[in-house]
Amino acid sequence: MAAAPLITIEQFNALMRAEIPLSTFLGITALEVGAGSAVLRLPFTPAALRPGGVQSGPALMALADLAMYAAVMGLYGNTPGVLSSDLSMNFLRRAPNQALLGRCSVLGLDSKRALAKTEIVPEVGDGRLVCLVTANYSLPFSIQG
Repeated sequence: MAAAPLITIEQFNALMRAEIPLSTFLGITALEVGAGSAVLRLPFTPAALRPGGVQSGPALMALADLAMYAAVMGLYGNTPGVLSSDLSMNFLRRAPNQALLGRCSVLGLDSKRALAKTEIVPEVGDGRLVCLVTANYSLPFSIQG
């Protein structure tokens, strides 16, 4: 049986609304938060579009980064000192004109960092990847083992 997450979906959504204005602007919400996993939703919104009606890279980056933040918080609780130290995005195709999901899982942990990946996929349809994102998160001294 998997460990219970140390932050709930409701707590994470409240944290985003209170502390991360970009999440409110883009309408990003957490659908699932586990101990080392998360699924967040980016609605199809004009706030996330660039000229030509394409969902923008910065909006997809926000979705991925917040999904990773939720997954790490699922392991450690509300630890604001968790910071992304690097992030790599691989855009695989144009995002369809619909809501997107960021499905994150933590791949590895050591005493100073967490490595995570987020797969960005359409909310409905064939589930083909739009973007694959990997990132390292620096863990604050207070939670390093």
